[in-house]
Amino acid sequence: FQLLVSERKSRITERFQDQELRLDSLRRFFVNSRSVSREEFAGYTQPLLQRTQAYGWAPLISHEQRPAFEREVRVQGLKDFAILDLDAMGHVQVAAPREEYAPLLYKQTSRIAGAPLGADLLADPGRRAVLHKARESGAMVVSRPMQLNGVEPPFSRGVLLVEPAVRAPSAAEAGGGSGYVVALISMRQLVADGFPPPDQDNLVVDINGRTADGQREAFYESTNAIAQDPLYYHSML
Repeated sequence: FQLLVSERKSRITERFQDQELRLDSLRRFFVNSRSVSREEFAGYTQPLLQRTQAYGWAPLISHEQRPAFEREVRVQGLKDFAILDLDAMGHVQVAAPREEYAPLLYKQTSRIAGAPLGADLLADPGRRAVLHKARESGAMVVSRPMQLNGVEPPFSRGVLLVEPAVRAPSAAEAGGGSGYVVALISMRQLVADGFPPPDQDNLVVDINGRTADGQREAFYESTNAIAQDPLYYHSML
């Protein structure tokens, strides 16, 4: 039992670390480039889509920059582009005036439609809290568990990885300057992919975190049944 647990824990830990390294490589790609085109973003992120639902780039735009930013993106080929508000039901509308925005400018997805281009990540309170925490800490931050739109139910619970990226002031492209690189991950795909199916797996794996007020929060829970006389192992990843 101890050997099985140690092997499973090591592989899950490696998968989390691999996702962190992939997102950080995307951050460095932006930081070390004068500009990144939509085609360059697509070419860089396509090979990274391994156990990842989506990657995105969201520049930080002030209210004063918004009109020029939207015009520039339209000139680049997205004729109807606008900064959008996206509600919990997936409905969109032109974003209300705010002090700043973090619109999704580039995205690369695997099997989901994902949020539309222009969706302001700062419009949703949960995402806004994650982005602010990433900006304040200057480090990668993991969101609370969320429902992934357009994903099959067994894989629809996931998390958002967010890392701030500060580009060179000389970058002249739309979205140059500060912004965020993001990765959307299905927890079941990350944890269970390649392991025995639930009806054949003899390990029950639960991954939990804590909310701000200290309450237990489930990031992942196995669907297979616990044995009548189970053995338990608890550890911090």
